[in-house]
Amino acid sequence: MEECKPLVDGWRLDVAHEVSPDFWREFAAECRAERPDCVLLGELIHGDYHRHVAPDLLDSGTNYQLSKALFSRQGLAGCDQIGPSKTPREVPG
Repeated sequence: MEECKPLVDGWRLDVAHEVSPDFWREFAAECRAERPDCVLLGELIHGDYHRHVAPDLLDSGTNYQLSKALFSRQGLAGCDQIGPSKTPREVPG
């Protein structure tokens, strides 16, 4: 990680819920040993948010379960689904 030290302020970690919290604990310790102010953000699609986010684990995480519940409660069911993107020719304007 020495070559990343001046360049990396933190990490966004995809599918963090699929990795053992023990691994994230070790990863966090290594990152913070090199850069105490680094930020570790995990993508948490399902499962127990608090199992992966804690002072000695990830600093924060996405919470798609909460987002889905909020969208559904507001009558916006389906807003959490990603649809196909438009190509430049399809975008009006």
